[in-house]
Amino acid sequence: MERGVNRTIATDRALRAWMRTHGGLITRERAIALGATTASITGRVRRGEWERVFRGVYLDAATAPSHEQVVAAACLAIGPAGVASHRSAAWLWGLIERPPPQPDVSLPGRGQRGRRMRGLRLHQSTDLHRSELTERRGVATTSPARTLIDLASVWPGEVPAAFERGLASRLLSPADVAAELGRLGRRGRPGVAVVRQVLAAVSVAGAPAPSALERRAMQLFVQAHLPVPRGEVSAGPDGAYRLDFAYPERRLAIEVDGYLWHASPAQMGRDLARRNRLLAAGWRVLVYTWRDIVDHPARVTAEITEAYRSVA
Repeated sequence: MERGVNRTIATDRALRAWMRTHGGLITRERAIALGATTASITGRVRRGEWERVFRGVYLDAATAPSHEQVVAAACLAIGPAGVASHRSAAWLWGLIERPPPQPDVSLPGRGQRGRRMRGLRLHQSTDLHRSELTERRGVATTSPARTLIDLASVWPGEVPAAFERGLASRLLSPADVAAELGRLGRRGRPGVAVVRQVLAAVSVAGAPAPSALERRAMQLFVQAHLPVPRGEVSAGPDGAYRLDFAYPERRLAIEVDGYLWHASPAQMGRDLARRNRLLAAGWRVLVYTWRDIVDHPARVTAEITEAYRSVA
């Protein structure tokens, strides 16, 4: 009897130690390897000591739950090779603002087509290379460039903004994305065409190409039935400030910021100071991101029209 009690105590200590160093998570296989039995695992769940996150994966109920733990648990549920991908990886990298309602995870290799698991989205990946795998917030995940392409296959409308965030945080560069496209760009692969379109609008410096930017903005002016503004207008003390578009006679400036406008705090500070001086000099400055121009043209058009008419 005493030997059995001692064995139970030792197993309990081993399980607690494992969960402390693994984000409060443990798989059924690992628990059994540490001395637990199927019955004891069931008992811990029934008593509320463990919570079943996914089939065969448990969370210590004393651990404060987080979405990172849910994603990590999803990776464990599909096997030791599982990695966060698509929208989950994009959220972990900060490329999108909110995590998906169900974790996206990928399992390298073949033979997974048709496999399903409740509570998560499982993706089969036959071209996931070791160089594309890393860790983010303690979770195995795909690299930023691979993540962007995977995101494009399930949420194409979010790719321009995700690319902008990745460039601003220096997680992504046009060169990295181009290299990944070159490796994955076989004909018909989901997501590749969308990312190529976004990359095509980016210059070597990482901002939207002027021709593409001006063309989009000019379309808005035409839609608003406004006179075509002047481009590349010099303003401010000694003409030190260059404005993307302006109606100088009305002191109305329209700025369209590229992907790297937030690339550094210093640059952001200089731009804000410049705009504050223009405001002090009596200019009205409207500022739009590339995403505003592309995704919300009706709102932008209405705002430009209202501003133009109000300063007549």
